Amino acid sequence: MKDLYSILNLTPSASSIEIRKSYRTLALKYHPDRNRDNVDYRKFFIEINEAYHILSNSELKKKYDLKYFTQKNKVVTPEIFLNKFIEIRKFLNSRNRNKISKKALYSALQKLLDNRNLHYLHTNCSQNIKEQIIKEVLACLKYLSSNDKLNIIKQLIILADSKSNLIDIIHSYIKSMNRNINLMNVLINIKRQIDQFLNKS
Repeated sequence: MKDLYSILNLTPSASSIEIRKSYRTLALKYHPDRNRDNVDYRKFFIEINEAYHILSNSELKKKYDLKYFTQKNKVVTPEIFLNKFIEIRKFLNSRNRNKISKKALYSALQKLLDNRNLHYLHTNCSQNIKEQIIKEVLACLKYLSSNDKLNIIKQLIILADSKSNLIDIIHSYIKSMNRNINLMNVLINIKRQIDQFLNKS
């Protein structure tokens, strides 16, 4: 998968104005009329146009961003994993709330917190990194529906691994959701799922 942001010399948090500005600068520099003899410039000009076509169209960009954030998830160390969550949070904070695809965000978080990755983090992650990951993910949940939030919270409780300080962070978040949620039932169901997960490990 091509990194369209890199092609346009941008980061995923770039605004539509920054995308347009970078595209114009690069298009002028690499335009075939200015570089008739350079085949590489012509090829790069085509890539610039393709990148701009996708990143300047809100629907195409949403689809691309989902693939970008999930395929970039090459977990090698817990720190790289944490950086992925930081990147997602920064990306969300740089966007208009109404233009964020809740479905894409939920899917990306679910993929990053799947059972394979949770098992990896469970065995390789320090308490400090776990705490930071939990805080980063909780900061992303404000964009999701209550049901999607609870599904992600279940995964975070598995990551917390019964450590009281981490459970307290999650518990405080659940209390702050201020919804008509029977907290005890939620926690009982989550505890059952944790036990099932730990028994499989």
